[in-house]
Order: sequence, then structure tokens, then C-alpha cells
Amino acid sequence: MKFKLLKKEIKDFKGKVFWDESLKKLNSFKVGGVARVLIFPQDETELSLLLKSVGKLDIPYFILGDGSNVLLPDDVYEGAIINVSNFKELKVLGVRSPEGDLTPVYVGAGLSKQMLLFWSVQNGYAGCEFLAGVPGQIGGGLFMNAGTHLGDFSKIVKEVYLMDPDGTKRSVKVTPSDFGYRSQKFCKPGVRSHGDLTPIILGATLNLRKGDPLKLKAIVTKMIQERKSKQPLKIPNCGSTFKNPPGNSAGKLIEAAGLKGFQIGGAMVSMTHANFIENVGNAKSLDILNLISHVKKRVKEVQGIELEEEVIVVR
Repeated sequence: MKFKLLKKEIKDFKGKVFWDESLKKLNSFKVGGVARVLIFPQDETELSLLLKSVGKLDIPYFILGDGSNVLLPDDVYEGAIINVSNFKELKVLGVRSPEGDLTPVYVGAGLSKQMLLFWSVQNGYAGCEFLAGVPGQIGGGLFMNAGTHLGDFSKIVKEVYLMDPDGTKRSVKVTPSDFGYRSQKFCKPGVRSHGDLTPIILGATLNLRKGDPLKLKAIVTKMIQERKSKQPLKIPNCGSTFKNPPGNSAGKLIEAAGLKGFQIGGAMVSMTHANFIENVGNAKSLDILNLISHVKKRVKEVQGIELEEEVIVVR
């Protein structure tokens, strides 16, 4: 009944709406069951109306970008999956910031990280090199504070634009202290939330430095080549499965525990990089969850270290 009512409320949306959509097509693991509804709001107005509708009908929602860091359920997701890929604006805001030789650039949450990276290199803006080879959209990158050894979003974000679960838009000025390792403080459930639903990231203003396009291109090219040689990019996976413990490498810990190649169902610890779990044979989400549990247990037994998942598990 809830979804029939929602269908009526969003019937005039200009953004695309898909009912009973396969989850397998929506994530890099290529696993999952069915989404009751997948919605691509055309703009912030539609997103606000959508949030008010799902709130009124008590329908949970999940924000899904390119699905590169999530594990979706095997059965039906009894909620709305919202994709903000239409929010892909990229705009130089015109003037240098008071901090010095920095240029403010607005990026929408639905813009791909690689699109931002290649634009910044081509136009001589430094600061985004850490995104080389990192999949997904800007929104997910901000939510996870995505990064590599070259840096992360905390180094370049000046302001974040959010929409609360009640459809209200607001902005938050941020500093590096508002970020942690694969985490942030600004996108948490608040007083305007329904249950434990989080605000939705609409976009952000970044502070980028001027740089030499040729030097930037060389850095990015080297980084991409390194990732291609060290990661299983051609086999379905979600990227890094676990966060690196302080002063250590999750991949090295897993390898030292003798788990490379260990398999449960269609899920296997990668032989290329032990912090990657691959879908090598029509894996189920349950296979991956069971493998994650086994890896954590074994590393704890052998190394005495508790691994923490980096992948977001949707129940």
C-alpha cells in the first residue's frame, strides 16, 4: 500500500523512476535481489518532494551512486533507492579564496570522481590527484572521505551542501577536523531525521590550487598504472573491503593469515590484493557476508587485530 501511494505522489516526476529493479545492475559486486523502487530525481525540488513523501509514508531510503562501495541484500529492499546522478554540476565560482592561491569550485554529488579528476588536470587545478582510478560519484566520496596515499577529500573541501530527510536544504562549512579516516561528521542523523536516516549530500565547494597540467597528468597516469597492476579491476568487487588499521595494512594482515584465494560460495579473497573480495561465480550477498566474517575472525585469531569493514552493508 505504501508504494502504491508513493507511485501516485511522484507520478509527475521528470526524473526516471523504475519499479522492481534488479539490484545486480546497480553495484560493482554484481549481487543483490530487487529494489522496490529506484528513483533519479531531476533536481533538488523533486528530491525535496520525494523526501517529504517517503517520510510521510514511513518508507526508508538509501542513497546509491555507482554502487562501488556497497553490499546490497539478496532479497527485496523494502524502501526507496535514490540516485542523485542528475546532480552533476561542475563550476568554477570565480574568485580566489581568502586563504591565498586557492580557487573555489562547486561539484555536484552525482558527478563522477574521474570526471572531476580529468577536468582538474586538463584545466590546471591541483588537489584532486588522489582520485586517480577511484570509482564512484562525488557524493559517496564525500560521505566516505575517499582517498589514497596521495590524500583525501578532507584536504580540499570547504563547504558541503545537504538536504535533510524532511526536504530542507542547508550548507555546512567544514575543515579537515570534520573528517576522519573513511568517515565524516557532517552527514549524520539529526533532529530533522526520520529514524536513523541521514541527510543527503547535494554537492560541495572545493578549494583547488593552480597547478601545471603536464605535471598533474604525470602524477595521475602513474597512479592509475599502479592501481591497474595491484588491484583486480576486471572482476566484480567493491574495492577495499576493510579499513586499514592504524599503522597497518588490512591486505597484508589478511595475506599473512593465509587467506588469499579462500572462497565461500561464489565469493573469494582476491589473489591479486587480499583486501579485495571478488565475485568469481554468481556470488550471493550472503556468501560475501560470510567471507567477511571468516576473514575478520581469522585475522583476529592470527594477528590479534580486529578488522573493520569499509564496505557499506545494506540490510
